Amino acid sequence: MSDVFHHLKEGDPEPSINPEKFTLFDLQFCPFCQRVRYTLDYHEIPYDRVLVNPISKPSWYLRLNPSGKVPLLLYKGEKLVESDLIMQFVDQFKGSDVSLLSVCGEESFKKALALSSSIAVPRYKLCYSSEATEADADALKAALSNLNKTIKGPYLFGEKLSLADLAVFPFLNAWDLVMNRVLKMENASGDSVEAVASQWPNVLKYRRLMNQKPYIMKTAFQDDVYAKFVDAYVLKKADADF
Repeated sequence: MSDVFHHLKEGDPEPSINPEKFTLFDLQFCPFCQRVRYTLDYHEIPYDRVLVNPISKPSWYLRLNPSGKVPLLLYKGEKLVESDLIMQFVDQFKGSDVSLLSVCGEESFKKALALSSSIAVPRYKLCYSSEATEADADALKAALSNLNKTIKGPYLFGEKLSLADLAVFPFLNAWDLVMNRVLKMENASGDSVEAVASQWPNVLKYRRLMNQKPYIMKTAFQDDVYAKFVDAYVLKKADADF
C-alpha cells in the first residue's frame, strides 16, 4: 500500500495493509499524530500513512479502532494506541543504543508529556471552540512561560535531542495562527505576534532549532493550510479538501 495523502471519509474504500510494515493511521494536523511521525522519521523507519477524516470517520476504521481516535499504529498483528506509548514502542524498535528515551529518561519524558498537555488544552479551545475566552489565552501563555523556563538549551532538557523534544514540539506548530487567536481574545489589536511571543525567548529559539530538522520538515504544513482545516472542522465540512 502506498501512502494515502487525502483524509479518507465514510464511503471511501478500506486500504490494503501490509502487516510486515508499520502502518500509521493519523490526521495531518493532529499534534499527537505528529509526535509519532517525528519518532518514526527520526529513526528512519519506513511506514505507510493512512489519513483519517475526523469529521466523517470511515466505518471500517471504527471497526478497526472503536474509539475512532488517532494515532493508531499497526505492525505484525500489534495494534498500538495512545501517542506516548506508540512513541516509546517505535523509539525502542532499533535497540536501546539509539533510543531517544535513554537520553532524557522516563521521568523527564513524563514531564514533557505534562508540559505538552498543559499547552494542548487551551490551544485546542482557542483554535476550535466558539466558547474560548481570555482565560484560555491566559492558560496558554502560562503554559508557554513554564515551557520557556524549562528549556535548558538548546533542547528541552539540555545539549542533546531526546524523546521529550518530539513529544512537546508538535504543540508549538501553527504558531502564528495560535498567537493571533491569543491576541484576538485579549483584544490586543495594536500588538503583533512578534510582540506577544517576545516574552518567551527560549521557546522562540527552540522553535527555530527544531524547525530545521529533517524529521520535522518531512510532514510539516503551513499555517494557511491548517487554518482551512480548522474552518472545515468547526463547520463539520466532511467534503472539504484537507
